[in-house]
Parts: sequence; C-alpha cells; structure tokens
Amino acid sequence: MPGSHGPRKWLRTLGLLVALGVCLTVAYRAYAGRARYASTGDVLSYVALGWDERTVYAPGFTELGFSNVKLGMSESEVLARLGKPLYSFPNARPRGHVLCFSSGDKDGTYWARYVEIDSAGRVTAKDRFLYFD
Repeated sequence: MPGSHGPRKWLRTLGLLVALGVCLTVAYRAYAGRARYASTGDVLSYVALGWDERTVYAPGFTELGFSNVKLGMSESEVLARLGKPLYSFPNARPRGHVLCFSSGDKDGTYWARYVEIDSAGRVTAKDRFLYFD
C-alpha cells in the first residue's frame, strides 16, 4: 500500500533528528568556552549517562593545560598552566598535598581533575575521572 510506509518514515526521520540534536549538544558542551573533556571516552560517558554536567572548574583551568602537566614538574609550573586551584587538601601518601581544579554541585557527580604535589613541591601524579557520588 502506498501510505503504509508513512509512519515508519516519520519515526526514522524523528530518530535522525534526535540523534543529530544529541550530537550537536555534545559537541557544543565539549568545545564551547574551554575544552572540558579530555577524550572521546569522556564525551561518550556523558552521553551514555544522559545527565546535565554541573562541574565547576577553576577559573584558569583548561584541558589543554592539564594535559601539559608532567610528572616532576614544579607546583609553580602547574599553577602557571592551570591557575589557582579551587581548593587543596593534605595528601599523606607522598607527604604533600592535592590541588583540585574541579568540583561538583550538590548532586556530587562531576568531572574530577587533580594534581598531586609531594613535599618537595613536585608533581607525583595527576588524575582525571568521572566522580560518582
């Protein structure tokens, strides 16, 4: 029948429009302002979980600057690349402290970005991950 493909075609078109909308939203969120996602995996995690990102980043933070932080770098070099962290806390493992460049809102789920500094003032580790509360 000539009209029997109409509803199926309409649903397929709707599905394509929804997929396009999701792709455009992710692209906008990923690249608007500063790049907040470090990898395709970050973006896919965001899409798969389907929640609104509410991560708060330190004012000078960029993903490019974070990727340029290397082990052994001095704390002053880190601060020159990323600006002042949102907060820091003591770290007993290497007897230093952790610089926190992101935080979450009240729901507790956010994109974490941390740099560990030892007692000599050098980077011993950096970490980026999706923190779930």
